[in-house]
Amino acid sequence: MAKIIYGIVFELLEAKSSADYIRESPEHFESFLKQSVELMKSIHAITAEPGDLPDMKQKTLSWLPKVHKLLPENLCSKLDDFVNTIPDTKTIIHADFHMKNVLLCGEELMLIDMDTLSTGDPIFELATVFVSYRQFPSIEPKAAYMLGIDVETAARICDRIFELYLDDADEETLRDTKNTAQLLGCIRIIDYLDRHPELPDGKKCIDRCVQDITKLLQSRE
Repeated sequence: MAKIIYGIVFELLEAKSSADYIRESPEHFESFLKQSVELMKSIHAITAEPGDLPDMKQKTLSWLPKVHKLLPENLCSKLDDFVNTIPDTKTIIHADFHMKNVLLCGEELMLIDMDTLSTGDPIFELATVFVSYRQFPSIEPKAAYMLGIDVETAARICDRIFELYLDDADEETLRDTKNTAQLLGCIRIIDYLDRHPELPDGKKCIDRCVQDITKLLQSRE
């Protein structure tokens, strides 16, 4: 059997940004988010062969030593155990699903910046959603403004995406899923900022993520 090779084709898009669309047509807020989740789920319905794409769980495990240096020693093994409980899957995920990477072309949503394409449990995708709309904006409001929205709108988008993705699950399921997404997201932030020490507010973001990881792990006890 011939080996499948994944590639990226770029073309000039006549498209509108998601932020502009929501700002200009607030009555379409709900339908836009429903379309976004449908697009996300359509990607998650595809699987890749082992080794064809980076494995997000393995990448996350490789980031843990950086987090260990910042955590109380008694929580390091708990963090490792937590990540290892995430199911191993070959589900394709975009791994950077936020408004800057979703464009509106006519009535169709287009996803760009596919260089982050990976495989892994969809919770890793939801971790990106949480980081983009909740974690970063709660630390520094300009993170929301960079998406073209305000902090309140970012929080609404995050909450509604989780509700839609989980098919309006009960409050306990929503809370647990958000907590897991936040934990994974904080690990990813620490790795990213560790590799980019020149970024402003990096230490503040790392400190906050360490606090949140500690709190979430303790609450799991």
